[in-house]
Amino acid sequence: MNHLNVAPFKTPQDLNEEVLKRNTQNVIALFRHWQLKNEEECALLGGISPAQLAKFKKGTASISGRDTIERVGNLLGIHKNLRILYPYNREVVYQWVKGRNKKLHNFCPLDIMLEQGYLGIAQVRRFTDFIRGQ
Repeated sequence: MNHLNVAPFKTPQDLNEEVLKRNTQNVIALFRHWQLKNEEECALLGGISPAQLAKFKKGTASISGRDTIERVGNLLGIHKNLRILYPYNREVVYQWVKGRNKKLHNFCPLDIMLEQGYLGIAQVRRFTDFIRGQ
């Protein structure tokens, strides 16, 4: 999948099975582009089991639970911001999370997200929101 069709959701009414399935597919595609390990993917999704991750990858299950849904929303939001910031450079879009960033005290965004869990994901999302707004 070259282009992730992010379906943002803001209210519980938007959390229908179609949206959850699409966002599950999109976050799995994003993880593939980011070239993450299964353990990293499980951690970013809130510590899900490898078996649950396998179901997501096979398309036999969709994300559920407020924590996982919000994590996925933020991860896709980070991707959307990067696509807007670097519209002509997919390589930067997909490698940005693994690169050290001076504005993040020389940490990699991925390390922040993995070490701090949901709060780290939200922090990276706010950071990309901020740099996109400059």
